Amino acid sequence: MAYTFLVPTTIGVMAFKRLVSGFVVLSMGLASCTSTPQWTKAQEKNFLSSCLRQANWVSRDKCVPLSNEIRALVLLGAPQKCLLAAASEIVIAPDKETEDAARATLELCLES
Repeated sequence: MAYTFLVPTTIGVMAFKRLVSGFVVLSMGLASCTSTPQWTKAQEKNFLSSCLRQANWVSRDKCVPLSNEIRALVLLGAPQKCLLAAASEIVIAPDKETEDAARATLELCLES
């Protein structure tokens, strides 16, 4: 009789483990699909600090609006890596023409 109880219990345990692992995979998948893009205060602070360093601490007038643009584009779904690379180019642009080209790249991030 002990063997009779062991087999159903083992099968039940295996089924339960599959059910739990399936639930974990499903919940992780749903979380990644439904999570909203974020631009946290910590990310904003790090960006502003980096931006000001790159601009030799003189372009606060450029860095703060740029941070706001990045936040808006992140919330629209643009990848942060693309946005930050383009923003870096905007900050270090030596002239208006180079800055405009970098701004065009920033806007293209939304399409990627």
